[in-house]
Amino acid sequence: MTGGGKTEAYLALSAFLIFWRRLQYPNNYGGVNIIIRYTLRLLSAQQFERATKLILACEFIRKNHADLGTERITIGFWVGGNTIPNKVKSNDNNCAEKKLQNTQERLNKNQYAINPFQLSNCQWCNTKIIGKIQANSNPSIGHRINRQNHLSSYCLNPNCAYSEQNDGLPIVLVDEDIYSNPPTMLFATVDKFAQLAWKGEATSLFNHNENRKPELIIQDELHLLSGPLGSLVGLFENVILSLCTTDTQKPKIIVSTATVKNVEEQVKGLYSRAVQIFPQNATSTDNTFFSKTLPESKRRYVGILPTGKTQTMTNLRLNAALLFARLELWKNNTDKTEADQFWTILSYFKSLKHIGRFSNKITAELLPEIKQLQVRYLMNVPPYNNNYNKLSYRNIELTSRIPSERIKRNLDKLDISFDGNLEKYQSFDIVLATNMISVGLDVGRLNVMLMNGMPPNTAEYIQASSRVARKNEGLVFTLFDPNNTRDLSYFEDFVTFHKTFYKQVEPISVTPFAENALDKMLLTAMVTYFRHKLGFADNKMPYSLIENNNKQQFANELNNIFNNHTFADDEDKQLIALEIANLIQQWEYKIQASPPPSRDSGLYFYGGKHETEKKKNLLKPIQERQSADDKLVGMQSMRSVEPSAVIKINRF
Repeated sequence: MTGGGKTEAYLALSAFLIFWRRLQYPNNYGGVNIIIRYTLRLLSAQQFERATKLILACEFIRKNHADLGTERITIGFWVGGNTIPNKVKSNDNNCAEKKLQNTQERLNKNQYAINPFQLSNCQWCNTKIIGKIQANSNPSIGHRINRQNHLSSYCLNPNCAYSEQNDGLPIVLVDEDIYSNPPTMLFATVDKFAQLAWKGEATSLFNHNENRKPELIIQDELHLLSGPLGSLVGLFENVILSLCTTDTQKPKIIVSTATVKNVEEQVKGLYSRAVQIFPQNATSTDNTFFSKTLPESKRRYVGILPTGKTQTMTNLRLNAALLFARLELWKNNTDKTEADQFWTILSYFKSLKHIGRFSNKITAELLPEIKQLQVRYLMNVPPYNNNYNKLSYRNIELTSRIPSERIKRNLDKLDISFDGNLEKYQSFDIVLATNMISVGLDVGRLNVMLMNGMPPNTAEYIQASSRVARKNEGLVFTLFDPNNTRDLSYFEDFVTFHKTFYKQVEPISVTPFAENALDKMLLTAMVTYFRHKLGFADNKMPYSLIENNNKQQFANELNNIFNNHTFADDEDKQLIALEIANLIQQWEYKIQASPPPSRDSGLYFYGGKHETEKKKNLLKPIQERQSADDKLVGMQSMRSVEPSAVIKINRF
């Protein structure tokens, strides 16, 4: 069920665990308690703010209760360098220090400055992180690099419980700080965990000291862990779970999704565990205590199939009609602000190609189309003509082709309501989006959506269309492609399909032990286990494989993990054992080829990117693989499946 409070449920459980752990284990509650993982950067950016609100509330309670410990309750945002700087200081322009300097320079010149840390507001009092402390003062930034070279964040409001005078916000944003001071809640994207093979300092995330291991792993939107990503995650998950497991402790795993089929097989492939569905089936399917069936949906679907017109032309006409219809609402309502719930049109596209084609037509073709409608109905006079005058820059985009900082800014723009003033309103007219919005987007004022073509699967259709009508009644217009036989099939069976589309969700495929998955991910998983489970985290310790009885212990423990995996059959286990033995042998050859094969050999797990340093690395990124026989390659992100190429076009 989309919009059913899944996020609130697992955040409430997280708060319970944080407090229970501090009360039950007052001497070893520290370190990471909870790992929450997401698959999409838009989802992680928005949900991070919701999780931060919870952590701030928990920390506020802790301050006033001595029995909840002296260590702060914190949250860490562990994501890729394209979203947040991963280093405090470096020669790279993407480090926190240079990002802050650039932001401050822009503020000093009275230029618009982007917050580089995905935290635009204090989640306690809603004060801007970049703003003015006093009306006549210069803008300030609520981030600072302290004397210990850590990035600290604080609220600019001096009366806030998390101002600089009150020790600031309990938020850790840079990788280096996360490793040196592990947060209570580790908030991450699922593909980031591949970095465990490359970062020895990341061993601190699994509390290899007197503290208890992470006790709760939360995976949001389970249905997105399918195909290649799901297979790689399923293979690597064996190692993650082993790092959180001891003889007396085993982590709980909670996954949430609204659209899933054959969930038992998927969970078995990902986690090698049986699944328990919550809420469980009750005596009445219409009322499970936690949810109840409404007689009618708040969301009405309307199917449109062009005849004699192209889909693009129909799209323009439909957008023009919707933008004109909101004007009629504004004109006929006494309370002009009531038009707000239908003012912004969310337009979904299946691909970047389609979205690029339409965005180019907004000014050239859509604007004249609306103008013609208003001329026809004698409404092309002030203030009505302002309905389209600024359309060229009153549209925003939520796609992967825009940078992360702009995504966050565009999300904030969606909350700008139509104030009823037709001449000077600030709200946006059209949102152009791809499947980036299909999970996590929760804006109550969005109630009109245009689906441009049927998404590739039913789960995507349900998830994307449920971004509207989350608070009030709304409309979803599905514009089908008459030249696509699949779209025609859905249109011909439109009513029946929409009455039962939760039953139509396709089963998800996860194959963690396929040869391609083993080829890409097995060594990454093995190095992660060797460094963080066997205790050889230091970057200069790949030679420890041949010391004492480490090689045999390493092989035995890895084989034991996969032999006990409920998803692997006998053929899978034989293949995995063969691959493990082969990779250990290649590892040993690499040590022997580094003269002399001793502690001073200078062989690193990963020491550098330059040609002179590459020869000293056990690992190299999979993008640098020269041939299929090159086995000692690892993935730095679970999304880095294929190498990328840069094309430069020269004009003659």
